[in-house]
Formats: sequence, structure tokens, C-alpha cells
Amino acid sequence: MATQSLEPPLETHSADAGDGEAPTLRVSLKELPDAMDTAVYVLEKFPLLVDPSGQAARFLKYQRGSMLMAANPADMASDSLRRHLVGALKHGSLLIINLDALVSMELEQFFTPESFPREVFSRQELFPPEVLGRLLRPSEGDPGINEFIVNDHFKLVVLCRAATPPPATAKEMCVIHVQLPTETQQDGDGAELAKALGVAKEKKRNSVELVEAAFDNEMETVVGCLDKNYDIESEDGHAHTALSEASCQGHKDIVGVLLERGADPNKCNDENRSPLYRAAYNGHLETLQLLLESGGDPRLRSKQGETAYDVAKNAEVQAFLAQWDLSKTDQLVEERRKVIEAKWQERITTHVEREQFALMTIHSELLDAARKGNVSELGKQLEQLADEALETGDRPRASADIRDEKGSTLLAIAAQFDHLELVTLLVSKGKALEQQAREMAAASASSIQQQAAARTAMLARVWKVNINSRDCRGWTPVAIAVFHEAKRSLRVLLDNGADPNLKNQYNKNAYYFAKDDLDAANSIVKSRAEVRS
Repeated sequence: MATQSLEPPLETHSADAGDGEAPTLRVSLKELPDAMDTAVYVLEKFPLLVDPSGQAARFLKYQRGSMLMAANPADMASDSLRRHLVGALKHGSLLIINLDALVSMELEQFFTPESFPREVFSRQELFPPEVLGRLLRPSEGDPGINEFIVNDHFKLVVLCRAATPPPATAKEMCVIHVQLPTETQQDGDGAELAKALGVAKEKKRNSVELVEAAFDNEMETVVGCLDKNYDIESEDGHAHTALSEASCQGHKDIVGVLLERGADPNKCNDENRSPLYRAAYNGHLETLQLLLESGGDPRLRSKQGETAYDVAKNAEVQAFLAQWDLSKTDQLVEERRKVIEAKWQERITTHVEREQFALMTIHSELLDAARKGNVSELGKQLEQLADEALETGDRPRASADIRDEKGSTLLAIAAQFDHLELVTLLVSKGKALEQQAREMAAASASSIQQQAAARTAMLARVWKVNINSRDCRGWTPVAIAVFHEAKRSLRVLLDNGADPNLKNQYNKNAYYFAKDDLDAANSIVKSRAEVRS
């Protein structure tokens, strides 16, 4: 189990909108591609880019797709819009509508059912055959609706140079403000946390010298860098920290100093190899013991799927890892989390900051319960959130559809770890409560009955999940279940309406990740007739 993250979940820092309002992101040009994927796959809205500097427009000119100028009548003619839309849907490219500085122009001015329908705002509404069929012209060379396959990479993008986007269009899309580098903070890990809390983040200075000194066992230089307030998590080009390098070389004295100063024992390099992994690989038993006793987690896996035990250099190291009590690791990780949380609490001074921190903690606890498959704890927390919302009259502070920093929902996380009971509960509880709430509302007469109906409706709200929700890379719970061979959870997802045809950012769906044709037939397809069709 990795150290519990105190970074805010994606929905709290990527969308500054309330219910019914357009989600809003603020990113640099470098972050734009990821932000667009987040908009499409996680927030499920196409992006509207607010680009006063014009940098996004220049960037998009070199991407795969077509850019139509709203001020050009030829570009925005019905036939032109239809041809470009069909082409983008077929080839999975961008269809960019550039409003430039035309502040009063709305996209709806160009809608026509047969060429550029209103459904273009929504993937779910645009992709059904009855809508796509109106766009296709077989007489002009288009395939028929039965042969036409939508490429999931398709994105509608609206560009706007005005600082304030057209309101009607913005309401239907995810507004992304593309900022200049001077407008965005590049403070590394924890910057989003400080942003969510509304507190200034301490400026951290990266020091490759610190990393190299730890590798070379130069204690004086290491201590000097730390005393000069260089970031203890400074990295080299491969994301090696000073602790990682010292652990790799078995410099236990430096490892001890770094751990005493607060270095993260579970911070991994670009191959996802932890300091503990690297110490085990080189057979440094004393260093490995020091890391374990400071919360180093032997269960962390590298990108190759190997743990510290798998790569241990000798039998002595393997034996030590085999007998290590993992419950002690969990305890140490939790203690470290509390220390970090306490440090943040010391910096919080206002009610707004405290509320943001409370939200972050709630999300973190829900995500942790999903990872562990803790059904009772998750259910208890969601029930408390529903009761709290009824008491305050506000919307719930979290729900079963929250996401982690990668856009994974509780359902996706539970499917990944094949927590069958939790997956079953998540896909069924909300629907059952929703039906119960409708029946209670129809039959309610007394005030007590009305209160019970209101509570059931609120519980339905916090338990509601989208079974086909995608993460930041377009992965759905069913594709995740196939990839991780979580066959029990996979069956539950399919039986409750999960769509195995939905593709991720790399144009791969659940069928692709099935191991072979037999696996695909047994795990994905509900009837063998579907294999033959």
C-alpha cells in the first residue's frame, strides 16, 4: 500500500463550478493535452478553450484535425460543417471551431439537425445511430450507418480569444483557460494542495547536488543542502531522490539523516522503484531494515510489476522481507500521514481553508476505503454525508462517484482490486435507493414520511455512480477489470450495463485487453452469438 495521498481529488481542483454550472480548468499550454482528455473522458464535456494570448490556437494548428474560422461564411456553411464533422468522427481527429474575438457569437447559431446538430455538445447524444444517420450521405461517398464506426479520439474544440467565453456555449462545455507560464505556478508536488487550501505554498528549490551527494556518501554536503532549505525530495532526471540514491548505495547513515528530516520512504523513481526496492536489489540489509522501520512499503511494485522481495539480491534479504509484519507498515504509513496532515493543519487559519481541508480528507478516506474494499466503512461515510447534507441544506460534500487524482472513481478502484462485494454494492445501491425514493415520494402523506422520503432521495444521490465513467486516459471500470483480470467484478459490471465497447485514449476497449479469443468469449461477451456476429 502506497503512502496515502493528501493531494485533493480531481473534481475539487479541476472544476470550480457548482451544480448545473460549466466545469472550469486553468492550465498552462504544456498541461493542455491532459486537460482536454480530462474534460472529455472524466468531466464528459468537450473543451472550450479561452485563449487570449493565442498560444493554444498556434498549438492546435499543428495537431491532427481541422480548424474552421467562425467569421468565415464558407467554413461555417452547413455542408462544410457536416463534412468536417463526419471526417473528424471517422478519423478520430479534432474539429476546432475558432470564434477568435467574436464575443457575441454562440455555437448554436450554426446548428442544423441534418448537418451540425445540437447533439454535438455531448458524446452520448451525438454517437447514437439515429443522430449519426442524419449526417451521413452515402450518395456523396459516406459509408452507411451500419458501416460507419466512430473513432473514440474525436473531440470538438471551441477556441475563444475573448477573456469571457460566450455564455450559452460555455454552459454546455468544459471551459479551459489557457494561461501563460507567468500566470501559472510550477511548484511541483503539493502545489494543487496549496491551491485548494488557499494557502501559499513554501517555495521548494530542487538540488541535483543533494541527490548526487547522497549517492556519493558525502554527508557534509547532504546536511549543508538541507540546511540551505533545498527540497529534501529533490530529483535528478530519472526522478531519483537523495533517499533513493543513498538507499541504492547502502549509505545507511545518510539514509538515517534523510528519514529523520522527513524524506518520503515510498517516493518512487520514473520506473516506480522505491528506495526499499533499490536497497533490496543491491542486498543492503541494514539500509532495508531502516527503511522498513520508517514506513517503507515492501508491497510497492515497479513498472515491471516486481516488488522488493522479487528482486532481492540474496536469500538473507528475501527472508527478512518475508518475515516482516505488514501491519506494522500500515501503522507507520498512517502515522506519517497524520504528521503530514498536522503540518497542513498548522497552516490553516480561515474557515474556507479548513472546509477545503475537510473535503480533501473526506475524499481521501473514501478512496482509501475503496482500495481496501472496506464496504462497511465506505457505507458508513456515505450515510454520514447524506445526513449532513440534509441537516445543513447544502449539497453532499462527496459521493460514491468521486475520483482520485488520475480520474478513477470508487467503482474503477474497486474493480481494479476485484473487491466483488464493493463493486456489487456500488452498481446496485444507488439504483435501488432511487427507485425506493420515487415510491416513497408518491406515497408520502405525513411529515415523518416526507422526511424519510427526503433522506432516501439524498442517500440515492450520494450512492449514485456512472458505471461507464472514464478516468483521465479514458479507461472505464470494465476495461480496468479485464486488464487486471478481475473476472468476478467484470461479470457484475457487465450484468449491470457496463459497455465493453467504449475505447480509451489509445483507442483500445475491453475486448482488446482480454487475453485471447476464449477469454473474450467467456469474460466479455454475454452470448456466443456475439462472437460470431
